[in-house]
Amino acid sequence: MKLVVENGSYGYTSTTLLFDKINFSINEGEILAILGPNGVGKTTLLRCITSLLKWRSGQTIIDDVPIAGKNSKSIWGKVSYVPQSSYARFPYTIIDMVLLGRASHLKVYSTPSGKDYEIAMHALEQVGIAHLNAKKCNEISGGEYQLVLIARALAAQPQLLILDEPESHLDFRNQMLVLSMLEKVVRERKLSCIINTHYPEHAMRLADKSLLLGYGGKYLFGKAKDIITMENLSDYFGVRVKMMPFEYGGRILSSIIPLELINNEVMAK
Repeated sequence: MKLVVENGSYGYTSTTLLFDKINFSINEGEILAILGPNGVGKTTLLRCITSLLKWRSGQTIIDDVPIAGKNSKSIWGKVSYVPQSSYARFPYTIIDMVLLGRASHLKVYSTPSGKDYEIAMHALEQVGIAHLNAKKCNEISGGEYQLVLIARALAAQPQLLILDEPESHLDFRNQMLVLSMLEKVVRERKLSCIINTHYPEHAMRLADKSLLLGYGGKYLFGKAKDIITMENLSDYFGVRVKMMPFEYGGRILSSIIPLELINNEVMAK
């Protein structure tokens, strides 16, 4: 799937725009990482992309077709969205929660088939929590629930996977599990994937492209290696950083170390 955002503009008021004619794209088999300080609208952007919020101007285009005006089933049959995790209050079992990801594939009044259960269990295996399938969602940790939401998205077998801070609430091991799993799934299934993250190192490890958002509607978009630089991170986050590249497993990775606040000032929104 190819996704294009063309001249997208949005603001919660008519006088203050979070985004002003923003343009970016992602192709089949690519991962786009969205970075930026708190309050620049990263989550809002994901909602605009998926038509959960309506652009004030501009449009989202999927495979050369604008999605404005399309019915929700035609969108969510191709797109899976994992929001930021919140604690589950409802006593659904984990397998039942993941089966909700199959809803767009079921006819009205039909129930999940054996094949749907197989797909849901496979999604749980991919995120490493198949052994929890019979537990209730309100009996597990916040980190485990985050993995349940990712499994639900995978069970939908989307063409575009959108995740809002999927590493939040996860320990080191489960962060690595999620990053490795996403990379594998995207490459094997030739998905398109958009991820919001607070970790520039994760973006550099995972992403083909990066969108860096700043206050006042400014943004940078391009190849991850060209966008995620010491100069750009310092400019957009107001923190002087040091990037230390190293080779591991045949790949060039980077450790990014924050050194000090620039001018010791709070950045204006």
